[in-house]
Amino acid sequence: MKNKVLYFIIMVMCAVQASGCSHNDSIVSVSVSVFEKEMMSDSVQLLDVRTPEEYAEGHINGATNINVQSDNFREMAVRELSKDSTVLVYCRSGRRSLTAAEILIKLGYKVVNLKGGIIDWKENGRSVTDSKIAGVYEDGNDGSTLVLRQKNSKIYQVEISLFRLTQLDGVGKPNGNSLTFSAIDSSGEPICGEVLIKGNTARLLITTSTWKYLPEGTAFTFERK
Repeated sequence: MKNKVLYFIIMVMCAVQASGCSHNDSIVSVSVSVFEKEMMSDSVQLLDVRTPEEYAEGHINGATNINVQSDNFREMAVRELSKDSTVLVYCRSGRRSLTAAEILIKLGYKVVNLKGGIIDWKENGRSVTDSKIAGVYEDGNDGSTLVLRQKNSKIYQVEISLFRLTQLDGVGKPNGNSLTFSAIDSSGEPICGEVLIKGNTARLLITTSTWKYLPEGTAFTFERK
């Protein structure tokens, strides 16, 4: 009887372990050298799924940043990524990128995950690029936020949440430590502006707007979180 109980416990434990690992079976995880070779293909997309703050401190050149821990990760992935090209995904150590890979595979993407993340990438002598612009900035007085997310070397995603707005999303083009951006307000009218970065401070200036709540010349100051 005891032997049967022990056998049953062992079988249950094996089943639990097997089910716990099965969600990774369809995810291809590769070493730094293989990942780097994959990057040389023209038909790939490089995705960093860490936070904007981590991304700003150092990322693999050419990577798009979509935080897998954000509530709208799936929505942003569908908007930013093409299903016609393989997604090369990485994070800090390889854990969050596995979560992202699982989500992306369910959405219909082909995914290759960097085993060991950017930690292994750097430990194997590969370089990273930092961004003096990208990051999350906040106005401590009213909770307004400015998020600058680098999509590639020429384009930034600009997300502005002001105390009078729910959300304003635009596209920015960098020029040194500044960028110009354009967005569309809730009535379909264009809103344009400039962001100047000095150290940890970001100054946002509205240059074009027909919205009475956000007139031309309005300026905001944010501090990097």
